[in-house]
Amino acid sequence: MKNCLSSWLSLLVLLTLDVAASPPNFSFMPSEISNKLSQKSVRQIYQDHIGYLWLVTQEGISRYDGYQVISFVHDPRKTNSLSSDNAQQLIQDKKQRLWVATDGGGINLFNAEDHSFSSWKVAENPVAGPSSNRLQTLYLDDAGYLWLGYRDGNFSRLDPEQKTFVHFNSRDLLPAIKKDAPITSIVEDTNFIWLATDGNGLLRLDKKTQSLSHYTTHTDLALPSNRLTQLLVDHQQRLWLTSFDSGIGMLDAQRTSLKLWLHNASDPDSLLANFVHTVYQDQKYRIWLGTDKGVSLWDGRNKFYNYSQGFTDPKILSILQDKSGLVWLGTFQGVTKSIEVPFEHIDKGLASNVILGFAETTSSLGEVSTWVASYGGLTQLDQFGKVKKLLTQDSHPSLFDVRVMTIKGDRNLLWFGTRGGGLGRLDLDTNTIRQFSHDPNNPGSLSFNGATSI
Repeated sequence: MKNCLSSWLSLLVLLTLDVAASPPNFSFMPSEISNKLSQKSVRQIYQDHIGYLWLVTQEGISRYDGYQVISFVHDPRKTNSLSSDNAQQLIQDKKQRLWVATDGGGINLFNAEDHSFSSWKVAENPVAGPSSNRLQTLYLDDAGYLWLGYRDGNFSRLDPEQKTFVHFNSRDLLPAIKKDAPITSIVEDTNFIWLATDGNGLLRLDKKTQSLSHYTTHTDLALPSNRLTQLLVDHQQRLWLTSFDSGIGMLDAQRTSLKLWLHNASDPDSLLANFVHTVYQDQKYRIWLGTDKGVSLWDGRNKFYNYSQGFTDPKILSILQDKSGLVWLGTFQGVTKSIEVPFEHIDKGLASNVILGFAETTSSLGEVSTWVASYGGLTQLDQFGKVKKLLTQDSHPSLFDVRVMTIKGDRNLLWFGTRGGGLGRLDLDTNTIRQFSHDPNNPGSLSFNGATSI
């Protein structure tokens, strides 16, 4: 929030631009969560059915409820702690139980009642445990099974009800594979399970026959790289592939053609970087790419809108849009959050067109709002940029001075400084405003009623 005002002011000029010719407008700002994490490289951000945000790091996992962060790490003194700090990915099954894949400690199941973990590691009976304790990725399929990808290139299917495992050895199923390569991502479509690898290209398991085939840089449908980082099946059933070194690819819904995009240093509308960590589809069906140098947003055709400023670190490892519409980005050095400002919706209905600042608040119920400070009062925008409320001298609650010079959000509180009325604090939960002003008889009061920066 500290840099919120400056981040927003840099976007003010876009109010006068032709929206149709402009990229989507996002404000990226560091999240306060970063300072509360056990480790700052955030591999995954996940929202559970309650609304909690879970963050996966190299030193355990953390849960954020909007106010506080609770971290879960391995404690060798406790058999029911997380089995390894080196968490890789987590996911909920169809009964909302949370599973955690670790590199070294097998797979864990979280018990929400007492914050304990049950774990499954390699067992004497193969059906009773994973084939390796070094997991890389997890996927929940439509039938309710969990798929586990390992560092050794093999994979398993877990029945979360029976707690039984079925194992698949990649090199036994496909002798053409000559080396072990970690499974980095798993997705499915109607007929196949697709598995990305770091070295063996793209594997495809037939759901009915359980036969395995693969695509590489040397097959007829040539991949951009054999070192793949993540997969995504979008709402049009296209299969997206991201890579360590050669940009991205998109297989069409029929799986007959592959389109590729690379970074081009001479083209500002090209992909931002060729090292792409993650791919994500948001609530508006837009494709986000987290790269080593920031975020690229696909325009639906051949161009990318690129964003490289405002992040805690330009290496974007994970992306999530929560249920309120906020976009969260896990980076190499913490968490960045973003809100979209569709300026085409706020050129009418504002308290004033003389805009002086922006801020973001989140009520105790989780409602996210953007506030616009102006020389005529405060305007509240909902998560889609629609005007929700005006605060002026005639509103309830009313402002003591409508010349709002600066604002700052602090969870459910909005602080605002005015030209001559001092400092105000709006409580979103109670819909009340408290004024702080200069009192010459009180040395502990505000020193001056003109508050231009918070």
